[in-house]
Amino acid sequence: MIYKHKGGYMENKIQTRYEEIPLEQLHPFKNHPFTVRHDDDFEMLVKSIQEIGVIHVLLVRPRKEGGYEVVSGHRRMEALKAINAATAPCEVCEMDDDHAIIAMVSTNITHRAKLLPSEKARALKMRYEAARRIRLSSKEKDSRETRVTETIGIQESISARQVSRYIKLNDLNKQLLDALDAGDLGMDAAIELSYLTTEQQCWVYDYFKGRKQMPKGTQAKKLRKAFEVGKTQADIPYIILVTQKKEESPVQTATVNPDIPVLDYPRISRYYPPDTSVEAMNDDICRHLEASRRHRNYGY
Repeated sequence: MIYKHKGGYMENKIQTRYEEIPLEQLHPFKNHPFTVRHDDDFEMLVKSIQEIGVIHVLLVRPRKEGGYEVVSGHRRMEALKAINAATAPCEVCEMDDDHAIIAMVSTNITHRAKLLPSEKARALKMRYEAARRIRLSSKEKDSRETRVTETIGIQESISARQVSRYIKLNDLNKQLLDALDAGDLGMDAAIELSYLTTEQQCWVYDYFKGRKQMPKGTQAKKLRKAFEVGKTQADIPYIILVTQKKEESPVQTATVNPDIPVLDYPRISRYYPPDTSVEAMNDDICRHLEASRRHRNYGY
């Protein structure tokens, strides 16, 4: 049997063999970026294997320390364990680490119906790094100097820009990645926040967690630009307020008088807890001003 990975990465034809391998000799892929979720789809897979067996064999490679590493077929392996099967039908293929990574990522992205953004981000980063190592070690240079992201995009039917965006998501901290996976944080906002430092990401997450919502794309973009020019955690409420006002009133007909002073929210926010909203600051300031007016006019 000849195994050749799609896309031309495995240029040498490799001889493979089929074996029924005991499940205890099969091991998950090292740093496998995908999670086997025991959801409805998994239960359907278990039922299918019980009724008609494994349709697509597992792709594995021998391990130096003994046994076999699963390159493709982690869900099928878990389903076989769930029905107490003794062996799994496997295609055994000799592959180096980088070619194994490429095959693992490609087959999972192609065959898995549900992928979390964080899973796809980790997987595409692994594949990108593996493809770069292969290209750098190749004796034959690509005369077209095609970018690795373009090659991956062609093979996975997505744009090079999308590949780059997913790879960039790996710069998000765990809290923001979890929010992205949960659907609370949009892709555009996540990309903008991925350019922030770890500390800045923590500031943003803590602020929006207190408000029980995550930033929108426009808010995240404003925050990124603000932090790039030296703004700090204390400036976040004012930045968000300005963004919200612009979204609510896209057409400004009134002319702002430059002689009228504007409240310095970054300065004022130092006197309030970090999670205090601008609205709460406004209310508190108005209460104090009203109390001061009454004291001046009426003595109480």
